[in-house]
Amino acid sequence: MYDCNLKIYQTLNVQSEFNIGLLLLYIIEGSSNISINGKTNMYKSNDMIVINDLDHYRILSSKKSVIACLFLSRVELDKFFRFNKKYYINKDKLDLSVLKFYMNKLIVNYVNDQSENEKQNKILEYINQLVMTLHLYRKLDGTIISNNIDVYSGINYMYEHYKEKLYIGKVATHCLLSVRRFSNKLEEVTGMRFNELLRNIRLSYSAFDLMYTKKLISQIANDNGFTNESGFITHFRDKYHITPAKFRKQLENDHYYPFHNKNTTLLRSFEHINDQIKYLTDRDVDYVSIDINMKNKMRSKISTPNLLIYIRDIETLTNNFQQSKLLSMRREIGLFGLLFSHQLFYELYQSNFENNKLVHQMFSFSLEHQFDISFEVKLGKNQNIEEFTLIFKRLLNYLTDCTYFFMDNVVFNFILMHHIINLIVFLKSSKIT
Repeated sequence: MYDCNLKIYQTLNVQSEFNIGLLLLYIIEGSSNISINGKTNMYKSNDMIVINDLDHYRILSSKKSVIACLFLSRVELDKFFRFNKKYYINKDKLDLSVLKFYMNKLIVNYVNDQSENEKQNKILEYINQLVMTLHLYRKLDGTIISNNIDVYSGINYMYEHYKEKLYIGKVATHCLLSVRRFSNKLEEVTGMRFNELLRNIRLSYSAFDLMYTKKLISQIANDNGFTNESGFITHFRDKYHITPAKFRKQLENDHYYPFHNKNTTLLRSFEHINDQIKYLTDRDVDYVSIDINMKNKMRSKISTPNLLIYIRDIETLTNNFQQSKLLSMRREIGLFGLLFSHQLFYELYQSNFENNKLVHQMFSFSLEHQFDISFEVKLGKNQNIEEFTLIFKRLLNYLTDCTYFFMDNVVFNFILMHHIINLIVFLKSSKIT
């Protein structure tokens, strides 16, 4: 994931772009003039800039500037991080110090000389932590106060129906606009005509499939709304300057997925910025060291997963496609755990889960494939502890019965998380052979 999402530029100049997803810029060295929705500011070293979904932006940097850029598409935000089509970050309340901390960790591991597998595991961990921080500051009502809300509604509709034979008239009707009015406003807001935007949306999902699945090129074309494989290859090459097959082959050393601008150059050698990166890293407080007793962590018998997947609904672990996706990720990423959300925890309690076949299927899949299982429980100040204890005891009794078929030992560990009080219970499994 990181070789396509994270880039470090020696010079980054973007004339004008319409962002769909989230774009994070971190100034490592030098300065840059960045315009977001017509408002221009000068940013310098150690500044972090978040460019929201549906923002217009321009970037003008000097040749001596070094900028790290992390891009997360809508499809990644939804499928990996459960943003659920809420991509707008409240930047006024955003804790930039936490973002900088994780971004620094991300950059340090990106430039460090270490084994590829070790580097990938650490980078995925920090991307996950960084995006989980962003997740806390989403604008939950999904509404952006704007004169162009009808156009944004049309863009969201295109994302929801991109696989279909979609015509501009249908989208315009959805927005309660005439075709001409919608077409003009769409080009005014995005800089793209309808067909170009729809094609870019389909290519975004196609790039995701190339990175994270083993699908054939022909299947990817068909699954993402392209009429034939040759047309898909042509459009992909026109946008990314590389064929889908070559793109998939050289993901470990990707030089084709950054901004395409003759004045933009990727940083090839990190030697001259090592001291600057160390300086920036040392300036930030290590929140992880403060919040977690590292001595106890080192003595724990429970290994830390490389990636924690946040499970919000039962379907994630009972749907055949989602199950195969998780197993495919496991083969490529390595060990990772499943964190069952607080909401799902209470849904289980309220649904008579002991007699629910879907719940049994969910836990059977998790235990059979030896996933680390965690439960998130949010305890408020007025929480009835006795009631919580009864609920939790009931769940543990149920899991004890389940583990008879898949485990020979059970280990529990409790961690108190920062900011919101979360009780996390780790269930470590080992399949009987």
